[in-house]
Amino acid sequence: MNAPPPIILSQITADTLPALQSLYEASERYFVRYGGGPARPEMAAFTYSDVLDQEDRALLGVWWQHETMVGCFDLRFHHPTSGIVWFGALILADEPPLPRDELASWCVRILEEWLRIGTDMQEIRLALPSAGRDDIRFWQQQGYLALPKAVRHLVGGKQQRFVIYHKAIPRPDSQHQRLHHA
Repeated sequence: MNAPPPIILSQITADTLPALQSLYEASERYFVRYGGGPARPEMAAFTYSDVLDQEDRALLGVWWQHETMVGCFDLRFHHPTSGIVWFGALILADEPPLPRDELASWCVRILEEWLRIGTDMQEIRLALPSAGRDDIRFWQQQGYLALPKAVRHLVGGKQQRFVIYHKAIPRPDSQHQRLHHA
């Protein structure tokens, strides 16, 4: 990969809901695939309200040049057990400013680093549709491995099989760090 693109992650607030709604509307492929149709006009407010009602959830916006939200993460901490963060979603605009896989790779790398530095999370998990070969290939390239279990979820009125993938969040060995800093 080249130099990092001009993206930052920041928590969604009430002030950024219009940008989140714009992202949702610019991400029709995602919502058709996982929601059965385009995002509703009130989708950002509904999602934000749902996050506020659950202490273990966070929405992080992916901002391009501090101006335009081009993606977002929906995260759930300590789920299903302590130390695990669940990627509920990585939503990217249908027409991102970089090739989609490149932008997604940078988003994931930045989020993983933020989780490593700023949280006590030990593992990341996500569920991928078993028929989503491109998605599976992308996450495997990011270092995620399949767990030997699957779940079924209703999507667009049809049951789909999802495989759970995971990746450990590397933690620095404190003794190793002390030796190098001495």
